[in-house]
Parts: sequence; structure tokens; C-alpha cells
Amino acid sequence: MLNIPKVQVQVHRKLKLLVDEASEFPEISSPVIEASRKLRFIDLNSLLNERSRLIRMFREIALPLEFDFHPPLNFSPKSPLDESWADNALKNTLVIGVDTSEITPTPHVSPLFLLINIGYQAIFYGDKLTYLHGSTPYFYASKEIMTDIGVGRFKHVPSWLLEVKRLEDECKVVEELLKSFLKVDVSFVFFDESFSVNYLTARSREFRRRVVESLVTMHRKLRDLNAIPIGIFYTRSRAFTFMTIRSVLCASKNCSDCINQSANLRCRELSTIRDSILFDKVLNVGWRSPLFDVKNRVTEEFPDLKVLGFYVKIGSGNVLRVEFPDWCRDYVDDIHRVVFAQSIIGRGYPYILERAHEEAYISPRERAWVLSYIDKLLRASGNHGLTLSGKFRRKIRGVV
Repeated sequence: MLNIPKVQVQVHRKLKLLVDEASEFPEISSPVIEASRKLRFIDLNSLLNERSRLIRMFREIALPLEFDFHPPLNFSPKSPLDESWADNALKNTLVIGVDTSEITPTPHVSPLFLLINIGYQAIFYGDKLTYLHGSTPYFYASKEIMTDIGVGRFKHVPSWLLEVKRLEDECKVVEELLKSFLKVDVSFVFFDESFSVNYLTARSREFRRRVVESLVTMHRKLRDLNAIPIGIFYTRSRAFTFMTIRSVLCASKNCSDCINQSANLRCRELSTIRDSILFDKVLNVGWRSPLFDVKNRVTEEFPDLKVLGFYVKIGSGNVLRVEFPDWCRDYVDDIHRVVFAQSIIGRGYPYILERAHEEAYISPRERAWVLSYIDKLLRASGNHGLTLSGKFRRKIRGVV
């Protein structure tokens, strides 16, 4: 039980810190904003020799591939979130969104199984809207998800399996959806995830390898189907801020000269500014940031994973990060147009992903039904039924 009075005391003590972030650090954001406007005058090539060091220091950096902010094509709205513009922007466009929910293997339930539910929404904005929506479940028994962990050792469920199966199953669903729209030249497929997978840094190399190989394979399959994969997410990344500071404010310095200094450095203070804060202040609604090349430990380790990205401002305090494979670079204006138009229709987030999430969601009642159904079938086959640990049974008391 939460001790409310003690929480109140601690929150009041640290209210100033909360206010600073809620107001987007007004005292220190101005220098970074001014520096971002000077990027076009800086030769970023001089930093390429430092790339490995910068990635070690910052975990992720964004190398700008252009230096201007961009409005959507033909953007002259009656209001910042003009639905009539969005409707026109999506005309004759196929947009697909996919999302997932899972019931994962757990030691509290025997026999082991994995259920991945892929939710999808596809809309073709022709003379009449064409909708396809629903969910496709993929069920895996224990023998399908357990692998050898070494010669003479026991099988287990590998840690990377869920990520790999999710990517494989999402690709299967998209491939099937595209068969229903054979006359469409190019489609846009939205994923609620990052393609630069910086979060894998803390995982084992085998985990990273398996996931990256599956991600690259999925992207290539979609490329062959003339489908543009787009990852959309919110992030606390400071990759662009780091490069702005290093390229402009610290242009005359070497990081090696400062790295061992114990004194408070200006760059450390300014790097508090997240990319989303920076672009919330410098972008107009609907505009996007400069295109950038995402560099982190994972993309450096696996050269086939080449990811570009930009930020787009949907509204005040609402900045999305958009990523896609580098072979989609020629479609950057189309990606910008479709993402912003979908976000207008979705009132702040791409409508297609909101609907896909609704389709993917597995409710507590549905989770309980899955357990009950498996238990029923096991008992009907002459077995003892599903075995649940005492702890797990207490959590779902009355379900099975």
C-alpha cells in the first residue's frame, strides 16, 4: 500500500526539478536552439573520425543529412490540424498499421506456450475508403519455441524468441494484407517501434544478432513488395542534441580534452535537452526536422541495419520520431506527408496505429479464456489439465 503522506513530502521537495522539465528547461534550451539553426554552416565530416568515441559517450548520435526544417508538401492548412488537408494528402494511398500483444511463456504455467496476436488496420484512401481490420493469432507449443543452448545441454526458451517471432508474424500479416491491394503501386506500413533498436545494447550479442537479422529480413521482404516500413514512437533520445552541441557549441574543442575533467561542463548541462524538447521549440506544427542517419552501438555492430529518421511536430508538446530503412530515402517527403496526415486523423497519433493497437490488445478476460480453453482440451484428451503455480492461480482466482 502506498504511503501517501510520504510521497507528498518527497514530491514537494523535488518540485523544482519537475517544473524545470515540464517547462522544457527554459534556462538552458536557448543555446541549443540557436546552435541547431547554425548546423548548416558546420562541416560535419570533421566529426566522422570521432564517431566511435561519440557513440561510446552518448550511446546514440544523429548525423544530419540535411540542415533545413521542412513543412509537408502542399501544406497550406486552414488550421494547424486541418482534416481536409489530411484527406487530400492521403488520396490514393494505402496505409497499413500493425501492432502486437502476447501471452508469453512463464514458469507459472505448464505446459509452456506462446501466443502472439497481431492486430492490423489497412485503409486505402481511394474514391471510396476500403477497410480491412482484425487480428491474426499465432500459437506456439513448447517444442516449437525451445532450442538447444549448447552441445549436451538442455533445451530452453531463448530470450530473443519473442522479438523474433513477433517480427516474423508481423511480416506474414502484412504480406497477406498486401495481396488484397494488388493494384496499389506503393504502400506505407506503420509499426509502433524503433527500427534503430538502441534498446538492444544491453542484450547479449546473440540476442542482438537474432533480432537485427529478423528486422532486416522483414524490411527487405517489404521492399520487394513495394511497401515502405515506417517505425513511429516517442523517445527521450538526445542524439540530435548531442550532435548539435558537438558540431556547433563545442566545434573548436576535442572531447578527449574534456572527458576526464571533474568540473561541471557546459555540454553536460545542455545535453539534458531531449530531441523532442528541441524540436517542440523550433518546429511549426506539421513540420519535420532535418533528416538524419541514426548511429548507435547496434547499427555499428550490424552494418546491414541502416536506419534514417526525422522528428515531426504534431502539436504543442507532441513530437514523434519517425524511422525507416535507408533505401526509403527517396520517399522521405511521402513518409512525412502520410505520418502527419494520419496523426491529424488520429488527433495526435497515427490513426492507423491506434486502430491496430485496439485489434491487437488481449484483455484480461481473453487471457483467462485462453487458459481455460487449453485446460479444457487437455482434460478432454485424458490429461490432468493445465498446471498453474499457486502464485499465478491467486492472481487469476476463479478463472481456471
